[in-house]
Amino acid sequence: DDHRWERRKVEVFADGSKGYATKGEERGGTRLGLVPLPPFDEIAADPQFLPEEITEEEFEAVWRARLETGVPGLN
Repeated sequence: DDHRWERRKVEVFADGSKGYATKGEERGGTRLGLVPLPPFDEIAADPQFLPEEITEEEFEAVWRARLETGVPGLN
């Protein structure tokens, strides 16, 4: 949101598995953050992350596809 709090989240892992979360639902070990997200450049400064900005349309496509996986517990 405008204050950097996560409302919906999809995580896609290196092995192709996915997790997602909303305020009322958590799947695949994914949870919403307990604090607002740090600024993008701060996340990018950590070598374990490769953040990439996407459009709202791109996020919505990933959000819809979150259920299209063969990972147990995500369908």
